Amino acid sequence: MAGTIVADTLTHSTAGSIATNYVVNGSAKVWVSHSDAGVNLTNFGISSIVDDGTGINTLNFSSAFSSTQFITGGTCASGSDRNITASSPTTTSIVIETFNTAGSNVASTSSQAFHGDLA
Repeated sequence: MAGTIVADTLTHSTAGSIATNYVVNGSAKVWVSHSDAGVNLTNFGISSIVDDGTGINTLNFSSAFSSTQFITGGTCASGSDRNITASSPTTTSIVIETFNTAGSNVASTSSQAFHGDLA
């Protein structure tokens, strides 16, 4: 059964109320946890992950963003000397690289969240 629910406010019995635009605008549209070699550990909104070499993965989104002006944040889960960067954003994908403090790409498990408007 398909249907539509129209509401301007969501109310929880003990936690209070929030306007629905905060839910729509404030929620991550895509999130992912993946290891090097393109292994998808868990995700929401990722259609595939491509292994582009040691420490480099292209994340392909299930739904396109409306522009490349989306926001991303992430973390590396393995190694205290690990860093992460995101580059080459398009509306349907982004490249994630993990590297060490010497600047060499390294294998690492990482997680990212993406915020923005979907097309």
